[in-house]
Amino acid sequence: MLDMDEWREVFQKQVRKAKPGDVWNLSSKKHLDVHNLESGWKKAVQEHAHASFMCSQCYRTWSSHQVMILFHMYWEPSTWQGWVKMRFFRQACYKCSPTQNEMPMFAKEDMKRVIQHLILDIREKCYRERVCHGELLEVVCEGRGPHRSEFCEACQMGFHKRRYGKPDGAVHHGKPGRAVRHGKPETALHHESSQSPGYFWNPTLSSSKVLPVHSSERGRPCQLPSNCRASVALCSCSVGCIAIAFVIFMVVAYWMGWL
Repeated sequence: MLDMDEWREVFQKQVRKAKPGDVWNLSSKKHLDVHNLESGWKKAVQEHAHASFMCSQCYRTWSSHQVMILFHMYWEPSTWQGWVKMRFFRQACYKCSPTQNEMPMFAKEDMKRVIQHLILDIREKCYRERVCHGELLEVVCEGRGPHRSEFCEACQMGFHKRRYGKPDGAVHHGKPGRAVRHGKPETALHHESSQSPGYFWNPTLSSSKVLPVHSSERGRPCQLPSNCRASVALCSCSVGCIAIAFVIFMVVAYWMGWL
């Protein structure tokens, strides 16, 4: 059974962070349709969410990375209010009747990931912002079992036609399996004015950007640009010439009896 209060709590926390001055509402609609949208509403689909299931007849449990979630979104800029309707597509136990579909159960981390993708869809479709969906965790295949379409409600309704496919006009997020970020660990940016070793501040960039210093460059003496080095050499030469002239003047003055 879905706990919509928990979903709303996660949603409100993230949407207030993304759009602190706006009011958004989240609700669950059992019969939301992929192909039928009310006027002004936008659609997004997540086809590869991760969730677990429990059969209400034999109490068998299983998990799936092929859980489909449908979202309808509407934003009213005149009142700064938005609404999201969501539908979770169910799966059936393959040991029992395929007509007995069970609702998915989401762990807190899976729930947060679904909402993170939803927030990107809201920003992109309702606010017309340019967003990068790659900034979230990409999910790659880990060789789990095949998706059995005869026990998937979305497949039976023709919405989830291909394992890695998507309905027309829908935004597709992720692939089944283990979560990584394009195979690279994410590097945190330092915002403090006192920099950690191995970083230096570039004043030409924004105040939140810090550039890394390669390990081979650490400990090297500071090198001036060529134009600065030329100026320093000229100044040194001038000082030397003045000193020599002063010494010659003092010697001549001594011999001439001026001193």
